[in-house]
Amino acid sequence: MACPGFVQVSNVVPLVKPMYLKPGEPASLQWAIHQDEQTRNWWIIQMSPYTYIGYWPKELFYLMDNGATMVGVGGVVQASPSGLSPPMGNGKFPAKGPLRSAMFSNVDVLYSKYEKGKINAFPIVELLDSSRCYGLRIGKRVRFWTSPLGYFFNYGGPGGISCGV
Repeated sequence: MACPGFVQVSNVVPLVKPMYLKPGEPASLQWAIHQDEQTRNWWIIQMSPYTYIGYWPKELFYLMDNGATMVGVGGVVQASPSGLSPPMGNGKFPAKGPLRSAMFSNVDVLYSKYEKGKINAFPIVELLDSSRCYGLRIGKRVRFWTSPLGYFFNYGGPGGISCGV
């Protein structure tokens, strides 16, 4: 959303406001990204309460005029000049149990005819450059309280010294 060209349409959902979380208490953002069938713009939507946040004009993504052939999700942390890398996610390594670390859940894709599909129908490539400081866990379907998580992944870690090696 920091990319030049992003158009914010909501004055209710701030994009740059920090989230203040209480330690140990789960919190979530329920957002979706999709391409509008008529305008071909790429929208980001808050799911609860349902709010259009903003969009990236189709002209920014000339290679994705009619959908995408690849979906990528990632995160980056940058070490300080001293070599200390900051925590990622909630600072905890992924482990058994979906609430242990930061998480994306119910990750789905829209096919070229705007039909919803499961992302695990595609090859999944995991990239993790420092397993001493950060972790990644991919799951297919877990019940969380009363509803299924669908395809999900947990990520995070405490950071530390010499993580880039």
